Amino acid sequence: MNSDEKLRLLRAQMQAEGVDGYVVTGADPHHSEYTAARWETRRWITGFTGSAGIAAVTRSAAALWVDPRYHLQAGKELAGTSWTLFPVSLPGENLVISWLAEQLEPGDTLGCNAWETSAASWEIYREGLNPRGIRTRLTGDLLDLVWQGRPPLPREPVTEVPAAYTGCTRTEKLDRVRSRMDEAGADWFILSSLDDIAWLLNLRGNDVPYNRLFLAYLFAGRERMVLAAGVKGAVKELLLHEEIEVVPYEDAPGRLEQLLSEEPGTVLFDERTTSMGIAGRIGEKNPVIKAADMTASWKAKKNSAELQGMQEAHLQDGAAMTAFLCWLEHSWKEGTWDEWSLGQKLFEFRREREGFIHESFSPIFGFRENGAVVHYSAKQGHAALIDRRGLMIIDSGGQYLGGTTDITRTVLFGDAKPEEIRDYTLVLKGHIKLASQLFPEGTRGMQLDTLARMFLWDAGKQYGHGTGHGVGHMLCVHEGPVSISPKLVDVPVEAGMVCSDEPGIYYEGKYGIRIENLLYAEGAGDWGFGPFLRWQPLTLCPYERRLIDPSLLSGEEKACIDSYHRRVYEALADHITKEEARWLKEKTRPVQ
Repeated sequence: MNSDEKLRLLRAQMQAEGVDGYVVTGADPHHSEYTAARWETRRWITGFTGSAGIAAVTRSAAALWVDPRYHLQAGKELAGTSWTLFPVSLPGENLVISWLAEQLEPGDTLGCNAWETSAASWEIYREGLNPRGIRTRLTGDLLDLVWQGRPPLPREPVTEVPAAYTGCTRTEKLDRVRSRMDEAGADWFILSSLDDIAWLLNLRGNDVPYNRLFLAYLFAGRERMVLAAGVKGAVKELLLHEEIEVVPYEDAPGRLEQLLSEEPGTVLFDERTTSMGIAGRIGEKNPVIKAADMTASWKAKKNSAELQGMQEAHLQDGAAMTAFLCWLEHSWKEGTWDEWSLGQKLFEFRREREGFIHESFSPIFGFRENGAVVHYSAKQGHAALIDRRGLMIIDSGGQYLGGTTDITRTVLFGDAKPEEIRDYTLVLKGHIKLASQLFPEGTRGMQLDTLARMFLWDAGKQYGHGTGHGVGHMLCVHEGPVSISPKLVDVPVEAGMVCSDEPGIYYEGKYGIRIENLLYAEGAGDWGFGPFLRWQPLTLCPYERRLIDPSLLSGEEKACIDSYHRRVYEALADHITKEEARWLKEKTRPVQ
């Protein structure tokens, strides 16, 4: 079934439902960044395979909004379809509303899937369209009625995280939740965010590809705690022993209504992560407090046990990456490897490492011009052959028993061109500048973001994505609330937070360059002007020496590279083969 046939079926269902417009965000009922296959609605209806974007359909038009990470990718995937692509700096409901206001007429109705629409988004649509005479209505999932063969709800096993990795018991965390509820004057707390629930309960699952999550809702009351999830066996018995009621995932809406009917009170929830399918069950008799999930900031600040697990995971991952890069340097000239098969080969190297569970996201192997597509994804049978000179971006990561990894390296096949060396070195200078910067407590990510861009800016160059994102502990490779980007995110970097450092440069049709390490923030003492923080590296893997121009580096920058490379060699030498260690020794020799 092609894109136009899918649109025809959806429009027929819209007509039957009595709506003239319909929004498809591709969100799951928990507003996760990555979703189980069942909720890949945006991908199914548009054909766009990226992880972010908003689509809208009316009787005669269809549009998709994507951010700079996906401009090139979406353009290729939507070519020849009836979809109009809007490549924007940041997709949002306001852009969709402006377009809908042009496409719809007063008296028309916009339909929004109650489970795909957050409480915050629902208010934006109502406030943006109702004053223009356009009605808004919550609907069921219209695509469920036209998507033949739609994947079912995942029901993977839920397991408990060993206490050695959490640093805090489930009971201690739940006591902290109730203490915060008391401070806020709340009788109930609704938690819909899957990674927050997993972290809070020290549980992990496999319902969402690459993320160790399970489908769940948590309803916390002053005396009662109810988990709606497919938890079974010993884990369920353990929860029941701790007086946590467990009900099936599908029973969540009805159980919430019942709880609030039996024990009405003030309800605290995050309107950005709570769907209208849940928020709509609260009822008018229960006052509400809308605030960010309290668990998000707690989860972002890793304790000593979590950081120790992250360090062990990166040791194993660094050994896998080093072994792979050593093998790659000696094997690419065979001319039999393509981007997709190299991804499979890297998976084999990771699978041999202690504690490895699965990849933390679908790996990106972008050779030559494909490296200019920020979130490029090679497909089996449709991947570039590595049979000539050029650059390749390798962006990948793993889930380990102890932590989550995310690393990007740009590697060179054959001889480098002068412009490639210059661009790589400029990106590396920004990468080093951010990683080595001392900064005061209270600093926001947007303030640090310019450090990674300054050398590219000096050369009149730029990249269109953020510089860094938070990373979860055995959870999601992208984790809020902190970020390092131009976005005005009013969240300070705090000790224990893990962030990526990944500047880049991209030339459409030519090549891309990106370098990424994960860092964690730690206290650096009081220098007479209040407490400061600094970064410590987690990632262990050499840079591409043949792309570094020492003449563009200061003495301090050379010292930073040499110090990092010493750390890499000393940490990994005993965890790889002697041949790989000799290769690593050469790759980490001092910059001349």
